[in-house]
Amino acid sequence: MRAVATGGAGFVGSHVAAYLAERGFSVVAVDNLERASAVRRLEEVGVPLVVGDVRSVDLPPADAVVHAAAYINVEESWERPYDYMWNNAAATARVAKQCADRGARLIYISSAAVYGEPQRLPIDEGHPARPLSPYGLSKQP
Repeated sequence: MRAVATGGAGFVGSHVAAYLAERGFSVVAVDNLERASAVRRLEEVGVPLVVGDVRSVDLPPADAVVHAAAYINVEESWERPYDYMWNNAAATARVAKQCADRGARLIYISSAAVYGEPQRLPIDEGHPARPLSPYGLSKQP
C-alpha cells in the first residue's frame, strides 16, 4: 500500500512515516521544511522526502494520506491568525480535495484544541467543538 505523510519532516509526521515504513508501506513524506525537526529520522528509516508546500504541490500517488502538516503554536496563532487559517485550514482543504479526486483515504491529524474547555472526560468525537484559539479553529475538520 502506498502512503503519503504530509508534514512528514515534523515530529508527528516523521513518526507516522517511520511507523508505516517499518510495517511495509511504501511511504513518501511531503514537507516544506519551514519548521522541520526530523529530516534525519526520515533518512534513518529510508523514507523519501518531497520538499514542497501542500498548499501548492501535487501530492505523490497514494492509497492513503496522513495529513499532519500544520502550524501548532497556540500562542503564535493569536499573533498570526490569518497565517494559521491559511496554513492549516486551506492546506487541509486542498489535501482533502486531492484525496477525493484520486480515491485516496485521508487520515487527518487534528488537535484537542478544537474542543476548547472539555465538558466531559474523556473527550470523544461527539464532544462539542468550541475552540478557544485561532489554532483550535484552524484544526477543525
